[in-house]
Amino acid sequence: MIWGTPGDTSWVWQLDARPDGARVITRIRSRIRWQPISIAYSVLMEIGDFWMIRKMLLNLRDRAEGRSAV
Repeated sequence: MIWGTPGDTSWVWQLDARPDGARVITRIRSRIRWQPISIAYSVLMEIGDFWMIRKMLLNLRDRAEGRSAV
């Protein structure tokens, strides 16, 4: 699944089948605008994105394995 704006930003979710189950890969690609406010915003987003994506992937794993989401 791909979400984004062509030539600007994209967020990809890829599901790979494997012999031992499945693997979910997520990638975010963004074009940097060389303006001070844009650079500062990008740095803050990188920090927040790490924790948000980690939580989403852990929640997805728990649901796929039949565990209740907490």
